[in-house]
Amino acid sequence: MRLIYRVFYSVAMALLLLASCTSKEENRGPNFNSQQEEDDFASIAEFVGDSVSGEKVSKECAVVCYKIDSETESAESVKSPDALISLKKKHAANMSEANSNASTLDQRDLALVQEHAAKAEEAYKNACRQYELPASGVIANLQNLIQSIDKVQTRKDFDNFRDCRIGMLEDLDNIHLCVESRNTSGVSEVRKLAQTLKGKYIAMKERFDK
Repeated sequence: MRLIYRVFYSVAMALLLLASCTSKEENRGPNFNSQQEEDDFASIAEFVGDSVSGEKVSKECAVVCYKIDSETESAESVKSPDALISLKKKHAANMSEANSNASTLDQRDLALVQEHAAKAEEAYKNACRQYELPASGVIANLQNLIQSIDKVQTRKDFDNFRDCRIGMLEDLDNIHLCVESRNTSGVSEVRKLAQTLKGKYIAMKERFDK
């Protein structure tokens, strides 16, 4: 049911933003961003109502819990290392944004928000436990790719090298996010090798993509 609500919300927000862009294009003043944030908050508040799991709360609390629960759902939907990378790229910022209004809540509402935040963090940690990869495997894969790209001589060679791994090659800055985070030396080595591969890949693109 929440997924359906999120779809409806996404559509509503897209229409709201489109209308805002067209009707306010010439009226943007120094307070435009803050006004837009207030409008967005009002839209979310109207959508989520003023209850959480059947419990009456302030609209501010309902909005914060809704945003946190959305992050929980994102973590629970992770089913691969690639999806884990996407989650890690956004998780900290999403949680910070979700909690940005929590300081205005009373103690009762704040306690509820903290419960939801704890569930979100547990879902995040669980995703990491399930889909983080050993550094050794990622390191070996990057080393093999560096050796392979060094053998590229023609445009056909480059296309064959790139076509089956384009997503990974275009996101080498974040590949370390799929590595077991407790292995700091492994993460560091993955980052170093990823940057080596990235440099070679960019050079090949400049050579052949003309």
